Amino acid sequence: MTHQPRIGVPVNEVDEQVARTVRVFRWEAVDAPLTRALLTAVYGASGQQGEIPKVKKLDGERLAEHAAKALGRPLAAKHLETKAVVEVLRSKWIPTLSNDALDDLIWSIQLSLYEPERSATPNTKAQRLEFLRQRNNTKNFRKNLRSAFLRAHKVPQPAQSKPGAKGGGHVAFRELVGLDETPIAPYPHQREAWANLDRLLTRQADDRAGLLVLPTGSGKSFTAVHWLLKQLEADPHLRVLWVADQQELVEQAAREFERDAATMPDDFVRRLRVIHSGASPKSALADPDLDVACVTRQSLIAGKSADLLRGLLESFLSRPTIVVIDEAHHAVARTYQDLLGVIRDVDATTVRIGLTATPWPSGQGMVALLESTFPEHLISVDTLQLMRDGILAQPIVHTVVTDEQVKLEEGELEILRRGDFSASMLRRLDTERRNTLVVDTWTYRKEQWGKTLVFVGSIDHADHLAETFLGAGVECLVLHSESELHRIHVLHEFREANGPIVLVSVGMLLEGVDIPDARTAFLARPTLSRILMRQMIGRVLRGPAAGGDECAHVVALEDHWLDGIDVLSPVDIREVPPPEVVVDGEGQGAHRLPAVPDEISGEPIPENILRRVERAYAEVVHNRLFTVESATLIGYYQLSDVNVPVFEHTLDAWNELIEAKLDGSKLPVKSVLDLFGDLAAPRPTRRDVDAVVTEVLATGKWPTLVEIKSVFSMHAAARRLLNAPAMTEKARIDWLRKEYESTLARTAFASFHAFSEALGQHVLMSSGAIRSVANPEAPRVAVPEPGLPRLHRKTSREIEPLSRTAAAKGRELLWDAGEHDYADWLTPSNLPTVRWTRRPVRSTFAVWVPNIGGKSKGAPVVRVNRLLQAPKTQVPDDLLEYLLWHELCHHLLPAHGHDAEFYRLLTMWPEFARLDHELDSLPERYDLDWASTSV
Repeated sequence: MTHQPRIGVPVNEVDEQVARTVRVFRWEAVDAPLTRALLTAVYGASGQQGEIPKVKKLDGERLAEHAAKALGRPLAAKHLETKAVVEVLRSKWIPTLSNDALDDLIWSIQLSLYEPERSATPNTKAQRLEFLRQRNNTKNFRKNLRSAFLRAHKVPQPAQSKPGAKGGGHVAFRELVGLDETPIAPYPHQREAWANLDRLLTRQADDRAGLLVLPTGSGKSFTAVHWLLKQLEADPHLRVLWVADQQELVEQAAREFERDAATMPDDFVRRLRVIHSGASPKSALADPDLDVACVTRQSLIAGKSADLLRGLLESFLSRPTIVVIDEAHHAVARTYQDLLGVIRDVDATTVRIGLTATPWPSGQGMVALLESTFPEHLISVDTLQLMRDGILAQPIVHTVVTDEQVKLEEGELEILRRGDFSASMLRRLDTERRNTLVVDTWTYRKEQWGKTLVFVGSIDHADHLAETFLGAGVECLVLHSESELHRIHVLHEFREANGPIVLVSVGMLLEGVDIPDARTAFLARPTLSRILMRQMIGRVLRGPAAGGDECAHVVALEDHWLDGIDVLSPVDIREVPPPEVVVDGEGQGAHRLPAVPDEISGEPIPENILRRVERAYAEVVHNRLFTVESATLIGYYQLSDVNVPVFEHTLDAWNELIEAKLDGSKLPVKSVLDLFGDLAAPRPTRRDVDAVVTEVLATGKWPTLVEIKSVFSMHAAARRLLNAPAMTEKARIDWLRKEYESTLARTAFASFHAFSEALGQHVLMSSGAIRSVANPEAPRVAVPEPGLPRLHRKTSREIEPLSRTAAAKGRELLWDAGEHDYADWLTPSNLPTVRWTRRPVRSTFAVWVPNIGGKSKGAPVVRVNRLLQAPKTQVPDDLLEYLLWHELCHHLLPAHGHDAEFYRLLTMWPEFARLDHELDSLPERYDLDWASTSV
């Protein structure tokens, strides 16, 4: 009995990302002669011979309807106790099966056999049929025969358009069918959770609400669903209302119910519906035959009729009901609280269970509100405990930079604003160079990677990547068909492999797959979905106690998205065990990055925060701009799902944004991102700003700012190096590498090489070996001497005319010096837009940065601190023109910083030395400490 892995099994590519289908047993899928034979066997055994002639006259839909009534839909397990039914399937159906289907049936039966039958390997179809013919009519044989029959006659049920509906279709119910399969062995924390849930049911009828806190990789969904199915088995009248925020989550829950229902007794049948904008409408809650509803919160609360919602809930809650809130840390939101209030008003005896991996909702009083919503602590397990128990592995994250540059169309960007990458977008990553990089990365350390799962985003990409692996002599399987048999065979071969092996997959290994010895995940596809990222990482997180290893490797491919798309990294997922990060250091090989310490506590700053800092610097790094040379991280907003870093120079803008959202006032900008447009990098990303806004609107509270501190200063690093004892060149390189990797410098510079070059320039300036220049991007503003005058405001003073004058003077200087290429960049069509900042800022005199958002995102702009909008007697025109020339030199040399070439151009300005001194000493002559966000 052999099996060759098939590459390129056809499937409808259009549907691979977006189609919503369910597989349901249908008698229409069974051959009519076989259906008649089964009916005849049942009627003959039960003494109803009079029904047999009627059966012979039925055909098509009428025959299927008759079979559903007489035999059950699906085929009821009790009928397999009739020997004649088993013989019909054995003699008339089994011989029609393919070799793959026969192998699947044989393997499932062999699990309960003894040697030599357990390891028998029939190779021909005749041998396979003979093996099955010799099986006794045992319960195990009947159970597996029924399972195979039902599986073979399930058909995909596509979304059916509902007349007049807007966007999306109406998906019919799904059947939860018991097959008496052996359930997976639970972990101790799952048994504890079930015992506590059982006790919750014994509490007073109006006081039954509790919280399950289980991290990614601990089996959170299975823990809840398996217990719920047991309750449904015990009480046929019971219902379950499963509520989550995202369609992805309710679909995932529904699939968990379908999978785990197979472990229920073979007479177990319940009806489930998924309810959201692309599935059943919320009116389906009134279906009297509905047992389980998996519904998005948005679908429940959509519309303005509170009476309609109450009526639907009264209908559904007319039977005993358990309500589950998935991602329960969101339950502190006002809409969730209102929804739960209606549920309590309708039936105070309803059991309410919250599921979460992160029980720390942001905002003052939010943790207390979550605890009052789910007062019973059913179980709380953290990732570190699961790692100590050997249930979870220690994830080690490796990043591989591909150098692929990807540009998307405006329509594709609009899709990403609402969801994840489509298959057509992901196909652009299917290049020979990138595929070769993946294969080379794996083969170079194949013994370290071991059994490896590779996740890609399209069927063609899976085939091409698998072919590249095979061409390199790597044992490689590929999986992307909807064929359940094909999936079983491929997984069997992967499990049986004794050495390193690769399995390339398109979306078929994310849930319900038992591959405990998979040690490594290669993320060869990007995603914006936290759920998908958790699923990919979770496939390899099994620790020694769960059949895995102590360490799990996650290899993330990092492409350059020219539109600045904020692709998720494995370290962004706060709910997984804290990862160690491995980099391929320049000249040092692969090594683990040291921690970046919090200067307040001395504890390591979490990698997920450093990743967000890196994303904030990305607009500088990816656009090859000069790096702002100092920044101070002062904390992070601890939100429900993410941590958002806060820099000192951005705090005023954050405060303005949050205050406006809390009091409902209108912001003085077109986009919330524009609040940060006047600031130097690092600036928050769109994702971070949206996350804070969403949290504030949901909770109505100020988000919690967790104080940490990390100061990044090239000037300070240069002074440390100058003050260090004499050292050899190798020791100096080691010192530089530690300075780079254990500070925020590693987030601000693209490479150790770039950092070392920049620091060398600062060492020369700090030592006095070369002249330093004023740094208007980060001026030295000390505590002012008492009695210094303040700069006055002259609101009529315009900056644009001065910028045109500075550009014209600079262009003339460059032309006269023979620098014609530079001069051409200062023609009006090539100049950056120059504006005053919206209000005085604390961090810069002026800054040349990419535009932060809108249609001109990425276009260079110069923002001059409105603090300098003072009378000419205090801030003369020639000083502002020199300041603008400084920024125009950055425009001419975007990646140079304050290097020698920058210095050469800057010093061409007339009276450079005097003006540079005046600019640098401005804080000594005026009190600048008054600058604030007030206009």
